[in-house]
Amino acid sequence: MGPSAGILLYHALTEEQLTDLEQWLRSITSRLEGQRGDWWPFWMKNGNLIDLPSVDCGDACAFGLSLHNMQSEQDFRDKDSQAAIREERAQLFQHLGSVPEQSIDIFAGCNHAHDHRILGQLALLLAERYDGTIDLNGALTPPLEPEQDWDDVTIEEVEHYIQELSLPGRIFHMYYITVRDTIWISHLVDADFLRAWLQHPRFHMIK
Repeated sequence: MGPSAGILLYHALTEEQLTDLEQWLRSITSRLEGQRGDWWPFWMKNGNLIDLPSVDCGDACAFGLSLHNMQSEQDFRDKDSQAAIREERAQLFQHLGSVPEQSIDIFAGCNHAHDHRILGQLALLLAERYDGTIDLNGALTPPLEPEQDWDDVTIEEVEHYIQELSLPGRIFHMYYITVRDTIWISHLVDADFLRAWLQHPRFHMIK
């Protein structure tokens, strides 16, 4: 499986917007399977249709897209999960001014460079189309030094790397507790940031 991203929507898609989404997907894909609101798999038709003329979509794997309502405390019974969701919603409110109602989740079936490029472009176009914020489903991390392991990367190094990128737009740090009881970070970005990141020499979506 390849990279994924979520487009956080302040308001759930209306029936008209859902119809628009389906029509748009059909216009840019050569084959679209699945059911409304949960399309998997689909294959991109042509890079020009998503403003990626340099990418040969014929070499790309399948992609998927689904709609999910944002979780709340009531969706969980155990207190740890409730506390995690409560903290996540508090951070979302702090960054975005409200808690999103719905997420458009997209993912790539493979992990090649062109799959990352297509997924990033789809995330950008969806965020612009429906006024969403992009959840990168992970942290933008600096390149590893020789003999450095991912476990050695610190939050401070990640934050410094983001500052050094100095990209336009907004990026939001989301902190959470991992299964190892350590604090780690993931990133939300707006469309301006993702557009600039797509043009950056180090661009990649999170895997």
